[in-house]
Amino acid sequence: MKLEAIEELKEKGEIDSDDGNKLVRLGHAYPSERQPIEIWSILQKKAFRDAVMKFGRDWKKISEVVQTKDAKQCRSRGENLLRQLKKKNFDPELLEKLS
Repeated sequence: MKLEAIEELKEKGEIDSDDGNKLVRLGHAYPSERQPIEIWSILQKKAFRDAVMKFGRDWKKISEVVQTKDAKQCRSRGENLLRQLKKKNFDPELLEKLS
């Protein structure tokens, strides 16, 4: 995310914190309730991809490699990534491991 975009989100109050490696964007489950949503860092995404290539869909083992995400978060990312890959057919090798 570009620095200007991050600053704009901070001004709008949509980003709760920024420690350089982790951004937390506030989502809205209900209009009056805000829930933090963590954005995956580049390092987390790389660790996730490497773990998927090694373990397939074993979310518990993948979460042990990523370390900062639990098995449920890894499964959710995997399912979202699978949908994106099916649409774009960007990385056939990763698509095969997630399917």
